[in-house]
Amino acid sequence: MTEESRRRRIAASQDVDELLLALGDESWRVRKEAAARIAGFPDVAGRLCALLGDPDVGRRAAAADALAGLGAAALPPLLDALAARAPYRRFVIDALGAAGDRAAVAALARALEDVDENVRVAAAEALGALGGPEASAALRGVLAGGSLVVRHAALAGLAHAGAAVPLAELAPLLDEPMLRPVALALLGRTGDVTPIPWLVDALRQPAPSARAAAIRSLDALPGAAVGSALRAAPDVEPALVAALDTPQAAAAARLLGAARFPGAAATLSARLGDPRLEGAAADALVALGAAAVPALARALAADDPAMAAGAAHILGDLGAPEAVPALVGALARDDEVAAAATRALAALAVARP
Repeated sequence: MTEESRRRRIAASQDVDELLLALGDESWRVRKEAAARIAGFPDVAGRLCALLGDPDVGRRAAAADALAGLGAAALPPLLDALAARAPYRRFVIDALGAAGDRAAVAALARALEDVDENVRVAAAEALGALGGPEASAALRGVLAGGSLVVRHAALAGLAHAGAAVPLAELAPLLDEPMLRPVALALLGRTGDVTPIPWLVDALRQPAPSARAAAIRSLDALPGAAVGSALRAAPDVEPALVAALDTPQAAAAARLLGAARFPGAAATLSARLGDPRLEGAAADALVALGAAAVPALARALAADDPAMAAGAAHILGDLGAPEAVPALVGALARDDEVAAAATRALAALAVARP
């Protein structure tokens, strides 16, 4: 029987034994179909749980997918297997996290004390996936000491859950290289301006993960305090400019604007057509004010219509009469740029006495 024939047969099957057998099919498409189909039979949760100990990786993964599809119905056998310290309890914990039911939090919190480090790591990851105050409290409880691997998993779980961790609990972790990037990322959720100098210093560090975490946290803290600290440390400007080519591009652009680094105007103007920045470059240029006008006038002449139109809009917002000749020249451009230049000139006419 072909792969597609088997998949279609499973998609229409009402035979639980056939579905369970298909979880070990050689085709991932058939296994996926079987997992989705068997999720409609909640009474099979116990048998699925037992398959988490199967040596076949494909069957085990398909069983985990099916258990996640069962939701709350999967909890009783999974919690029983965890309480019985099943040898495959690490996979049980993964399934509890995927099931998404916070009724498992207490059991997972106890698993943070398991003798097996892999089980403790899995429990931290599952608690992070479930989230909530009880899960966060359990994860914070392991930050003070013990295995670095488990503490890292706990920090990552707290970050995934969007938890706010007090500064007093994060500060001691910043001296540990393995924990530092995640701890830096969590500092932005404290709402506390105290760690801003630490975050600014992290922008000078060679580790890309530390710089990325610092940028995200600085972007989340009060802008006035962050801008003041960045202006006092002009040597960090290159790190922020370099971050415009990373997933932290929008945050880096906002920080350049908050710092009002005039040297960033040309780089930011050149990014006005970059969809990743989602207006952050424009906002930063407006924050730079008159210092950005020369770079914007040059961007207005760019071949990229999105960049040129963006520059025209900002020049109008800034009320820069010195840009009038360049805006008049842009009226001969295509519709997008000419329309933006027309609006900018109208705004300038209103702004001028």
